[in-house]
Amino acid sequence: MKKNTKKRRTIRRLLIATAFALLMIPASVSADVVGKKITENYTPDRENPLSKIEYTYRSDGKFDMVLTFDIFAAKYAVLHVNDARDYVLEVSQNNQLIGSQIINAPDIRKLNGKLVYDFKDAQKVPIVRPEEELSISFKFYSDYYKTFQPRTVRAPEAPNPNLLEGMTGYGQVEKMNSDGTEYTEVYATFRGTQGPDAGETLYAYNLDDKSIYGSSNSRTVKVWIYRNKIKPFNIADQSPRRWMLVSAKDPNTAAGIAEANAAKATSLAFDSPANIKSEMEDIYRFSSTSTRYDQAAVTVYKDRNHNTGYADGVEIYNYVKGKGEANLYQEFSFDSGKDHGKFNLTGLLPGTTRYYTVHTIRYNNGLEYNYWDGYYYTVRTENFKAPGFSAVKMGPKQVKMLIKVPADQRAKGLSTMYVYRGSKKIKTIKSNGKATITFTYSAKKANSYKYKVKAVCAKKTSITKSTSAKKPKSNTYKRPGRLNSNINQITPYATAKFVPWQFSYYDKKIKVTGYIVNNRMFKMKKYKFKVYVYNNNKKIATKTVTYKNIKKYAKKKVTITIKTKKKPDFVNYSTGWGTSNVSTKWGW
Repeated sequence: MKKNTKKRRTIRRLLIATAFALLMIPASVSADVVGKKITENYTPDRENPLSKIEYTYRSDGKFDMVLTFDIFAAKYAVLHVNDARDYVLEVSQNNQLIGSQIINAPDIRKLNGKLVYDFKDAQKVPIVRPEEELSISFKFYSDYYKTFQPRTVRAPEAPNPNLLEGMTGYGQVEKMNSDGTEYTEVYATFRGTQGPDAGETLYAYNLDDKSIYGSSNSRTVKVWIYRNKIKPFNIADQSPRRWMLVSAKDPNTAAGIAEANAAKATSLAFDSPANIKSEMEDIYRFSSTSTRYDQAAVTVYKDRNHNTGYADGVEIYNYVKGKGEANLYQEFSFDSGKDHGKFNLTGLLPGTTRYYTVHTIRYNNGLEYNYWDGYYYTVRTENFKAPGFSAVKMGPKQVKMLIKVPADQRAKGLSTMYVYRGSKKIKTIKSNGKATITFTYSAKKANSYKYKVKAVCAKKTSITKSTSAKKPKSNTYKRPGRLNSNINQITPYATAKFVPWQFSYYDKKIKVTGYIVNNRMFKMKKYKFKVYVYNNNKKIATKTVTYKNIKKYAKKKVTITIKTKKKPDFVNYSTGWGTSNVSTKWGW
């Protein structure tokens, strides 16, 4: 029982002490600004080494001070500072000494001439009122006595919990609800005299309807003032309202600070949504390309709006799917005749995706109008792909390899391709800018193996793509379909013609297989003609041949062999042909 009585007495005393402490805080001082720091900077010179004063607001409405001096920066003292024994600091107010202290000179030399002095051990501690004038003097003793000229400073104003500096502009955002309903939101942008304190947020509080309309971790706060269709609200009715920007840890604390300092609120009236809208909605075009898997180019073109003409610029924001807009990424001005903004993404991995939103910007009467149409755009680099690959028989011991490098990974250094014969690596090829890379592989029984190509991403070698293993193809091109069975459809009556149908190459020989077509009631006793062969749009072979005794109204299949030193590829390159009659001898 006694323990409980003693505990109650202790709590009662604590409550009384706390209440007394609160009563000691002047009514004019808000608890939210106690401890606020204000810094004033000065340029040290040969007359006075003062470089900075940090003021800390006290609960009694005055300031504590921390002074910083740069002895070495005061050029007059450079020759003597190392000989000094002691320094004397004095702070005067109305010609009365209110702060003083002697400082040991070696302590300053250890700090390279910099002294940060907070008067903790001073004989007199200066405590000053807001906007009060002070005279700060400094002197040191060595073999002679040196006094710097006093510097007169003025303490800052008392901190104001209302950090609202003013309104900088309007914005409009087009949105869509989950049920597909489209709606518009309009906001005003407030700028603070500073950002929030550490661990706090800047809140925009409306004292007329006791609500917070926006918050931010920077000096800029978006204040939502109009919404239609989805839970509509409208405070953009051109009626003045009282606002405060307050730094606080949470909304409730912010509201309490604002209400306690209502007399310091700022009165603002907004423009109507209709007038704001007339400055908005601009037309633009967004395009992106990725010619390399590690790069993407983005361009935003301005266009003309029928109400207000061209925008003055655009802002590009990062966008996070499912979370919305992130930080500002790029901004472009459309002055000096520019009609677009462009930026490049580099150093990316294959299949990288980025999302962006576009805001059009217009300036009018000192305000910025910011419009977002609610869309986000996807920018994506290509996925890493397997190359095209073919192996073609060229001779008993030769295989021609052809690798088609994907366009986005063919630039020099973007990929490495390994050619395998079975499990054995037989060739390493690095991308060099070429779309097609060929080489000939020679080995005993080269035609009987299977081959494949493994492509490896240079940016991240764990990213690979392989072709399927395949045996070499016959180096042959065959025209699709069949030869028409109706001779009249092939060549007119009383004429003859050679129709090439298949082309092949192997071991230094081209073979052309085709049909001699005789559309006459007489047989051809002797038929002489020329055949031309083209590969990859180049003529590679020509031969004149003669055939005898071709029956009337008949088709005769023949194969023409042409020796050549050239090595055509009828699989991967275009194949062409031509024929011309030289002479024909008819008979029964």
